[in-house]
Amino acid sequence: MDCRSSQADERRTDLLLENGSLVTPIISIGRDPDVQKRSILISLVDEMATKGILKVWARPPVPELSKIIAIVGEEIHDFLSGKKKS
Repeated sequence: MDCRSSQADERRTDLLLENGSLVTPIISIGRDPDVQKRSILISLVDEMATKGILKVWARPPVPELSKIIAIVGEEIHDFLSGKKKS
């Protein structure tokens, strides 16, 4: 990884944390004392992630989600391209 990529990753992490995210993309970032100062919850969330307590989905997965996304995408595309009226 070059220096620019590393700096971009750090900036993305900063933006996430500045805007209220309590999850860091890399566990070692959550162990940084400066990051931990932003919220005591960051280290707690990272600990739960390390122990496998966290689930990937914040809500139960919907098996039909990909079909729903495809249908909604087609509907929006058709509307925006003028093929469908509201």
